[in-house]
Amino acid sequence: MTLSPLTRDHTHRTSLEVDATLGRPTEYEFLSGALLRYAVANRIAVPRLASVHALLSALLQPARTQL
Repeated sequence: MTLSPLTRDHTHRTSLEVDATLGRPTEYEFLSGALLRYAVANRIAVPRLASVHALLSALLQPARTQL
């Protein structure tokens, strides 16, 4: 069976999804973090990237215990 590149076969998972599920470090900080730091250093507005980066940071941080 040949699948279109746009069809998800429900068994494929992205590396980010697999890493997050298994509690492993993900590549989002390396990829989007580097771009975000470059933009800040060069005073380039990247509001969408900043938003996505902040959301991923919040979603992927380890759960904090409440005092």
